[in-house]
Amino acid sequence: MAIFFVEKQDNYEPLFKNTQVIDIKIAIVFAKRLSESVEALPGKDYKNIPHAISCIYFEDTDFFIDTQHQTIDEEEEKLSPPEKDEDGWRSSSQRLIYLIVQIFYSLAVGRLPSSEIKFLPSKMLCNLSESNMILIKEFLTYGLALDKKKRYQTFKEFSEVIDIIIKRLATQNTTRIVTTKVKNRFSYASQLKLYNFKSSLTTMVNIYAPCRVLIGRILDIEDKKFIKKTDVATIYQNFFSEEQIPEYYIVIENDNCISRKHLQVYMDKELKKSFIQDLGSTHGTIIFADSSCEITSGMAIQGSKMSFIIPFDQYFQIGNTQINISTSKKLH
Repeated sequence: MAIFFVEKQDNYEPLFKNTQVIDIKIAIVFAKRLSESVEALPGKDYKNIPHAISCIYFEDTDFFIDTQHQTIDEEEEKLSPPEKDEDGWRSSSQRLIYLIVQIFYSLAVGRLPSSEIKFLPSKMLCNLSESNMILIKEFLTYGLALDKKKRYQTFKEFSEVIDIIIKRLATQNTTRIVTTKVKNRFSYASQLKLYNFKSSLTTMVNIYAPCRVLIGRILDIEDKKFIKKTDVATIYQNFFSEEQIPEYYIVIENDNCISRKHLQVYMDKELKKSFIQDLGSTHGTIIFADSSCEITSGMAIQGSKMSFIIPFDQYFQIGNTQINISTSKKLH
């Protein structure tokens, strides 16, 4: 295994392709091989490795770095660690280990990592046992820490961690997390819209009846599947009951008027049986009679349950957040 610096390569297979997902076991092996190849370089060559991913190619057992790849400047601006303005940062082993962990993430997810990874995509976790999920989360937490003192400091330390991960992924039985939907089970497709008055930001969430939606400032999201994060809310998904009915968890952290566990919405396969239930919140929940959302026409509930007033288009408000559920598509 070796690393070669080349110019304008078209005949080699790029290590990373956008939207292409590599099995996490293969991705960690690539990370190990690349780490060993980088470590074998003379220290003076460390600085010649750009902090970019798309410029790295692979053939047989060797890595090739296209030093004139068109994406280098753009990716370095996005991917470089916080200490990029410090003297000597480009020659440090910590910077290269940080890059290798970013490459591992990119291979397993099919996209370049964001500046700060708070949640792991479900496609990376779906085949992992709970203990292996924790192991991968710890690996990324340390490998991509913004504080370089908290990262892996040497290639020896980094290699020992990778060896543990490879062994665990290869030998431990996994409990698969359910990520597929049962065909012909849902009766309605709905859209849940969140609007925050203070920030004037909106988030849309697609939900499918029958389902349950839990909304609050702090919810138990352990072992839940991460769906997406926006400026308004973070959405997770779980399944409950033998029929694998979906359960959506909507965490709204930036609205202090919302309780930790504020509201539950249950969408029945027969929409007339759907209901909204305030979970004993501090400020209560307002259910509106129509889309005008006039406070005078609203009904406040606190710690109680109420059926949908308008099953196909329902508006209600919690804290500084207005919520609209619109249901118009019958699936079967």
